[in-house]
Amino acid sequence: MFSLEGILVSLLAGALIGLEREHTKKQHRVGMRTFSLMSLLGYVSSSFPENPLLLDIGFGASCAFALLLYLYRTRKPRIGFTTSLSVILVFLIGVIAGKGFVREAVYLSVIITTILYLGRKVHRFVEHLTEAEVQDFIELMIILGLVYPLMPEHVVFYGLVISLKSLWALVIILAGLNFAAYAGARFMSAQKELPLVVLLTDSTPGAAMLGELYSQDKRNLPLLRALFHLLLFGPFARNLLLASFFMPSLLPKSVVVILVSGACFWAVYKASLPKKKKRLSVKVNSPFNVKEAVKIGVMIFVVLTLLSLLKYTSGGVLIASALGGLGNGAAATVSVLSAGIPEDTALVAVTVASTTSAAASLLILWILGAGRIVRENLRYLPVMLVPVTVAVAIT
Repeated sequence: MFSLEGILVSLLAGALIGLEREHTKKQHRVGMRTFSLMSLLGYVSSSFPENPLLLDIGFGASCAFALLLYLYRTRKPRIGFTTSLSVILVFLIGVIAGKGFVREAVYLSVIITTILYLGRKVHRFVEHLTEAEVQDFIELMIILGLVYPLMPEHVVFYGLVISLKSLWALVIILAGLNFAAYAGARFMSAQKELPLVVLLTDSTPGAAMLGELYSQDKRNLPLLRALFHLLLFGPFARNLLLASFFMPSLLPKSVVVILVSGACFWAVYKASLPKKKKRLSVKVNSPFNVKEAVKIGVMIFVVLTLLSLLKYTSGGVLIASALGGLGNGAAATVSVLSAGIPEDTALVAVTVASTTSAAASLLILWILGAGRIVRENLRYLPVMLVPVTVAVAIT
């Protein structure tokens, strides 16, 4: 059945992918118009459920057209396999829109366009991977593929029902955050990559990174002094977003805490930033290392044990959050939320865990001989208490 919404979505989805192909590959013969019409063909073919043969004919025609485009490579610019495959995918997007899944068709078109646009950067990223990084990635994928299907949905621990698959999702999310920092270190200039890496990585490796840069050259101090504030803010933003993933009702309050505290940390960061920025090189460890996932699992077990010993009282939850944050703020966050505590207590507990996680980074800097970074920022340390203060105020 035809609808104006479906027709527009199919046309725009095809135009979006066609625009990317025409701009990136300079393929004027197969561009916006061709992809738009192909998507519309898919929409029309699926709009007659009483005649399924029409859909089969349309799909066959799109496959034949894609094959001819790939084989007819004598004229320049040549049409590659990816573009030919995109023609078939665009037809299927039109079919999805014709079946009534308009929103899914939009999401799929955006995802495909993004993948196509990032093609060259992905190739460059893969070329720069080391043997150890490829091995870590393969190990992680094997564990994900073998463990997840065999994992029970829930497990009972000291009377507490824990969703193992939700905890496994945490590992994937954290790996995604580390991957974002890792990719930024590979593609961005040093002046842009350092703030991103410090902000997204966990407080422990982030503090170790700043300490290493300081030991390399003491003249890095002015820039590291500014990056120090992003290092402190990172655990709050990351853990509050993780908390909202496991407890969606926390999202509005988490956003308030992130915005208010983020504004304070950003203001201090900009005020501390030196006028003359020095170029620094940074090394980010592979985000695919299985050992990191094991560490998170161990910390979750430790915090859950503390919670059971403290009888899951409000005071006990805050104590367990503070102690767990010293080891891993993200693990402490998920452990606390797994206890089924009230929303307001959860919000305060997450900010407490993030505060102690940030405090642990201060201790690491002192141990690494970079205590000067902390000493010269002592007047700004009260900013660390802003997230907890805001969380208590809005609960």
